[in-house]
Amino acid sequence: MRFTLTLILCVFAGSFSLSAQTTLQPTEPSDKIAAVYGANYQQQNPGIYAKLQDLLQHRVEYLHHPIEADEKFPKLSELSLRNKNNRSLSRDREFNQLTFNPLKYGIELFPKTKKVYRFDNEPYLIVILPVE
Repeated sequence: MRFTLTLILCVFAGSFSLSAQTTLQPTEPSDKIAAVYGANYQQQNPGIYAKLQDLLQHRVEYLHHPIEADEKFPKLSELSLRNKNNRSLSRDREFNQLTFNPLKYGIELFPKTKKVYRFDNEPYLIVILPVE
């Protein structure tokens, strides 16, 4: 009886562990682009697609930074959603660095200087580095 109970507990814990690992997989840049601009965007706009790939892989940083009362960082909730090609886009309720898609928001994607945005009510900043 004790062995059976231990075995059932191990199987349950193992299956929970596997399901938790699958939800924490990072979203690929190509999936983020497709979610906002559509599945055929790469073929239709190869130059811009390459720049968006570079943005997602090299020019977006996430910083853990406490919220300050007098800070001036724009909040993501103040920005429009880029939902022209995908009306089902919605704002993130919680920040998850692995799955966060900055392309969904009306941030400046190709700034000349560093841009910083606050994820609403969370101690995280989204930094967009300038194009070099």
